[in-house]
Amino acid sequence: MSEGLKLAEYFVRQYNAAAVSAMQEMQADVAGELIDAIDDSLSVLTLRSMLPRTAAKCIETISKASATKYISCLKPKEAAAILRYTTDEVRDALLAKLPRRQAIRVSMLLRYQSSLVGAWMETASVTFCGDTRIADAKGQVIDEAYVYSQIYVVDDLNELIGAVSMVELLQQKGEEQSVSSIMNLPVEPIYASSTLRQAVESPLWKNSDVLPVIDRDRKLIGIVRFIDLWGALEEPSSTTERAVQSHFEVLGVAEIYCLRLADVMVAALSANRRVT
Repeated sequence: MSEGLKLAEYFVRQYNAAAVSAMQEMQADVAGELIDAIDDSLSVLTLRSMLPRTAAKCIETISKASATKYISCLKPKEAAAILRYTTDEVRDALLAKLPRRQAIRVSMLLRYQSSLVGAWMETASVTFCGDTRIADAKGQVIDEAYVYSQIYVVDDLNELIGAVSMVELLQQKGEEQSVSSIMNLPVEPIYASSTLRQAVESPLWKNSDVLPVIDRDRKLIGIVRFIDLWGALEEPSSTTERAVQSHFEVLGVAEIYCLRLADVMVAALSANRRVT
């Protein structure tokens, strides 16, 4: 590696926000060449931090093998945000090379216009059936590092039937009980086909910063964070601004929840170590 490239890589690693800002002003082929030359973890971080439209231009200038390698390391919603702005030819080629599971999730997001909730949801979400043992549910959320305040319960058709508080689940001592014994009803979802503006202004955010997302058949297909929808809005209206201000008033509650969750998870892991 040349001294110049070493210096560039150091700058990207230590001052990523500034580096990304500078790279977004470069010609796409120059930025793409730099992305492809630095350490893979930095390449992924840079693409994740770039504006999706700019990242797409860079992706189109590098080899399909390199582009696939980087895109496969992104979350489905991050990959979809970038591929949405590539040419059909590049998009189809990269989707064909992605791991099948990820390709399916990215393709599902790409079916939604960027102005709709479905384009910004998390497709990988922990769910339980009502008869799942609490012990098994605890193990799953810890193994998958699930950090949201609610875990959703579905029936055999994957229709949303309830939710379980993460804190309550991890504090449960009766581990042979079923999840349905601590399930909360009802659960208000948001439709994937809702517009971003409709979603942000919804009163459903009053007590939560994450909501379940359903399709037109009312099947649970993901979850969405308020902050992601807000960030995706290009021109917030005054009504939206008021809704956002109202929502952020509950962030103190969210911080308290995170602290409680952290304490509960530490206790759960400590207990697990004593057992094993």
